[in-house]
Amino acid sequence: MTSVARDLGLQGDAWLRLSVLQPGGIQADGARCCFIQRWSLQRLHLTMAAPGQVRVCGLTFDAALAPAVRSVQESWQAGLGRELRFADPSKVQLAFTGSAIDQQLSRNIVLHKLARLLGLDGDNGRPDAPLPEGPMLLEGAMQPCVDSARGGAGLQATQPIKKNTVLGVVGGYVMPTGAAEDFVNFGYRDCRPEVSARLRGAVAGAQSDVATAWRMLSGAFRMPLPKGVERPGDGAPTSPVELSMLGYGTLLALVNDPRVNPRDWTPGNDVDLQEAVDRANCAVIPMSVRGLVLPVLVALRDIAPGEQLLRDYGADWWRQLAAVWEVVEHDGLDAARLLHGTQHCPHQLPAQLPDTEAAHAKPKPSPDLYSSAMTASAATPGHVANSTTGAAQPE
Repeated sequence: MTSVARDLGLQGDAWLRLSVLQPGGIQADGARCCFIQRWSLQRLHLTMAAPGQVRVCGLTFDAALAPAVRSVQESWQAGLGRELRFADPSKVQLAFTGSAIDQQLSRNIVLHKLARLLGLDGDNGRPDAPLPEGPMLLEGAMQPCVDSARGGAGLQATQPIKKNTVLGVVGGYVMPTGAAEDFVNFGYRDCRPEVSARLRGAVAGAQSDVATAWRMLSGAFRMPLPKGVERPGDGAPTSPVELSMLGYGTLLALVNDPRVNPRDWTPGNDVDLQEAVDRANCAVIPMSVRGLVLPVLVALRDIAPGEQLLRDYGADWWRQLAAVWEVVEHDGLDAARLLHGTQHCPHQLPAQLPDTEAAHAKPKPSPDLYSSAMTASAATPGHVANSTTGAAQPE
């Protein structure tokens, strides 16, 4: 255990258990979840969780959070007052949590759609079925696409998607926010040798370093989660938690932000532009699933086949990444090389991925560079363009 991890005061080193650092987690070959490796889809299946971890609907909760997860689920079950098989999935087992965007949706439709997706309702569903461990995605509804305006790649609809449709649960590795901060700042020290070697190769010839490159990469995969995981004990405060899609994300990690110039240190950026935010056609909604709050992606309006899925990451998310992004850009680091292992990657994208918004040639961040070193992989959310090299920077 490193000195940094000791300072976390957790049950072990949360960020050291991520798959980019040591084996475990999702392995290539298998069922629902897909990831991008050199822009080709690979199938994944879940292996056994590492000791102490808890897996729910494509989310891997770190062992430090496992007691809290179990406590939340047990408390919900104890307060149910009836057998689970008699608990209506859409009225009792699932619930909205009161987020600001809830008013834009039909609660009735969203709850029924989520119950079906989780296998709790419908012709083949059971109200008392255990929650699935693996990734939960609306099969056949989405596919990767080229998005030249937002970094090179995105996710588009393959069929008509109606407003209120549940597209899936956003997957990833969940850990306390303090551990996530240390993972971003110091995780490069404990990377596998092959990942460290590729990081060194990515910064070769630039005025950058491995630490900065790692912070850019890992920062682009961060996503804060809503409250819903609490420490067990009387009066225990809610523990801030974050999700990392680096090595554990699903196809939904490809969903872009509608902004096209979120570099907030440059004139004319659209970080705070409401017009850009209004172009979002889906959103991550915190949903209570048997007492545990999960991030669920829901369509905000009707989406046509071929239309790209876009969600608002939030201005604060972009500002959090801006500090390291600006440094990376100033250092002349080719982010396409960092994130793809190649340069000028827009010209290497296969033609079968449709271009939904051909505009500016900006490579799309992706963890392809690390796919052989990780036990799972996901496309990097967001997009960023290097004004000096034309290369995309992770968002």
